Amino acid sequence: MLPPPFCFFFTLPFVFPCLHNPLLFLFSPSLFISFLIFFFLFLLSSLPLFSSSFYRMEYGRRAAVVASFRVGKKPTEVMVSFGFERTMVMDIWRKWKACENKDEFTAKRKARNVRSSAVRTDKFVAAVKETVGNDGSQSYAKIAADMGCHKSTICRTIKKDIGYSSYHKFHRMFITNASKESMKVKAVALLTELKHWSAGMLRFFSDEKNLIQDQTSNRQNDGWICKDNEEFPVLKHTKFPSSIMVLGVISSEGGRHASVLLSKGPASHR
Repeated sequence: MLPPPFCFFFTLPFVFPCLHNPLLFLFSPSLFISFLIFFFLFLLSSLPLFSSSFYRMEYGRRAAVVASFRVGKKPTEVMVSFGFERTMVMDIWRKWKACENKDEFTAKRKARNVRSSAVRTDKFVAAVKETVGNDGSQSYAKIAADMGCHKSTICRTIKKDIGYSSYHKFHRMFITNASKESMKVKAVALLTELKHWSAGMLRFFSDEKNLIQDQTSNRQNDGWICKDNEEFPVLKHTKFPSSIMVLGVISSEGGRHASVLLSKGPASHR
């Protein structure tokens, strides 16, 4: 977000022409819209400054009230002298009277106490993080059932408190380094043969489709809870069929053979 000085600097080219001729806003809608956009950016970037100055002013008022109590002034005198609200002055006065050690009394607000019925405590967050670290494939509903809380509580704990997300598993083909080297050698040989082919030679190209799943998985429901999507394991498949394979063949002249279904067994590889 641009700081206020820069936003104001960018609005100057739109303001100066309109000072000489205000009718430019009426006859140039694009100029008016651009001015509104940059003015909105100016207000938006100024919000942090306004909020921080508000907190500093509030702390200053509370510090002035505490200093007045230290010198023996009463709440009525403080309200008349500074013009502060009665609610704030009396709230500090009650805390001042209840405090036994006046030297340790401060103008800062008291930190909020966590309610006794809160579920997302530090101990609970640590337990959820340990559960996810042991097995990241568990669903939010499964973790909620084990922890004895609602699913939305687990969801907020994982996303907000721990900073993890649920990712879908990657499905990739399992190829060894030896297979990669063999494919590379065959590809170079094929390109060389195609470049220096003999007249009248007929070539056949085939492709296969394995209708199998080595591991039962569901892309929609099977996920992994972690901080980065590179941390969970990849679900890999083997190349060779375990149930059925569809083979397609096409010649270099454009002829195409009907698809062949090969059943499971050692004869299907011949």
